[in-house]
Amino acid sequence: MLAARLAIVERIHAVELRLARIEQARLALELLGGQAHQLGNAIQIVDLASLELERRQVPDAAELVGDIRTATTAALSSLRAIVGLARPASRVAGPPVAPVIRAAIAEARQAVASAVEVRVELDDTVTSLLARDELEALALASVLDAADAARIEIVLRERLIEGARWIELVRTDDRASATTFAAVIGELAKVGDGEASIAPGRTGPELAVALPVYSSSSSYHSTGS
Repeated sequence: MLAARLAIVERIHAVELRLARIEQARLALELLGGQAHQLGNAIQIVDLASLELERRQVPDAAELVGDIRTATTAALSSLRAIVGLARPASRVAGPPVAPVIRAAIAEARQAVASAVEVRVELDDTVTSLLARDELEALALASVLDAADAARIEIVLRERLIEGARWIELVRTDDRASATTFAAVIGELAKVGDGEASIAPGRTGPELAVALPVYSSSSSYHSTGS
């Protein structure tokens, strides 16, 4: 059981690291945005000045103008590459949620002493913006976060909220009091354009993760919240 838990923790940690890199890239792009715009303007001014020198046919300036044009073209190309590296990749619809969550929870059972009950009321074709490893990490972390409970119940269902379709994963357990849910659960909900919360339930703490349904194959850029 300990070996299984350690292996699961490693997988969750790998996803955490990737999410951290995505967030760092987002912050870098945010910080870079204004400076990149100013630098781009400065490069374009130099480029326009070189064009004016070329138009006026300034004596002995042809070689200098050529060098300036080459340098400004290279500088603009490098600037676009830097901004491109910092920009988070667009998200697309991930795999069907229910089968991935079901399989991950079955695996998590081997790593905890708790009795884990699962009720899936979500159609097997429904997708979200989370990738396979992110969905797996969400399910695994939801179980491991309550590993000291005697009983864990997880319900996966769809809800209609103000006309929009949402996937809802609810975890309840029999611990005496609520504890802070794993930070990775909140981060996963965020990158999936959803949210996570924890509150007292009928039998103990209740974790609720809500993700918008996303079934289109077109790309989608997640802004988070």
